[in-house]
Amino acid sequence: MRRNTRRSDRSSRGQFVQLPWRQVINRYHPIEVLEPDQVEQIHQASSRILEKIGIDFLLPEALDILRKAGADTKLGDQRVRFDRGLIESSIATAPSQFTLHARNPDHNLIIGGNYINFGSVGSAPHASDLDRGRRSGNYKDFCNLETWEEAGSQNATQRANELYKRILAEFEPPPLDPSIRDELDDFVARRKHEGGVATA
Repeated sequence: MRRNTRRSDRSSRGQFVQLPWRQVINRYHPIEVLEPDQVEQIHQASSRILEKIGIDFLLPEALDILRKAGADTKLGDQRVRFDRGLIESSIATAPSQFTLHARNPDHNLIIGGNYINFGSVGSAPHASDLDRGRRSGNYKDFCNLETWEEAGSQNATQRANELYKRILAEFEPPPLDPSIRDELDDFVARRKHEGGVATA
């Protein structure tokens, strides 16, 4: 009974409302930071690197798959080089979007298009907490369900949501010289008036 009371008291303190699950859609056109010719320059440069220098692949199965696909591989060498035509033909087969299936079909994620995805990952090789920091994981870390329940049974995404909201709520702007503040305010006002175009 005492343990249950402690768990109830802890779980009721500092709780933040978690928004219902949904997939976010960006209804605005992506910002084009580079001009089309600049994008092409990057593509050509990366193609030269893949073609002339290549990439090391440590997994023998990956080397076998790439060899069968037509990449330039040599037995006993982990370096793989890619013909420019192979790269461009492979890119042409890539879908504009695909579905990442969850155990719960209601939580399937569409990757690509105008969809925005936020997620977290976890695994057993390493564990991290505020008390002991990052370390090699072990069975106790992996199965420490009671501590997780006492903390409110939150997953990593929910904990991150709570943490950033707490940080924003406690944030206090650093002291700033009034003259600098006035300059910043004038700059922001000018940018808003100009609609975001570059200023001289």
